[in-house]
Amino acid sequence: MHPFNMGNMKIIDKPAHRLPAADTDLAHLRSLLMDMLQRTTHRLQTAVQALEQADMDLAQTANRLDGDISQHEIDLEAVTFLARYSPVADDLRTVIAS
Repeated sequence: MHPFNMGNMKIIDKPAHRLPAADTDLAHLRSLLMDMLQRTTHRLQTAVQALEQADMDLAQTANRLDGDISQHEIDLEAVTFLARYSPVADDLRTVIAS
């Protein structure tokens, strides 16, 4: 297992499933979540900076910052994963948390 850090969040690679497609789909869902987290963190940092500097232009930039990934897309991926693989234990918790 090879952990990597993103701020205070620690992600651990999970052992492979019996179905390689499940690993691929779960990795894709995790990737979407991590990307959304990075975009949200950047947006929040920009908004805080705008408040600290009383910079209206920067505040408007923070408001416009948005990624291609939406909660709807993540929800759809999670429901699809649930329907295809009927996950249990760690995988189920990962999907439910998304």
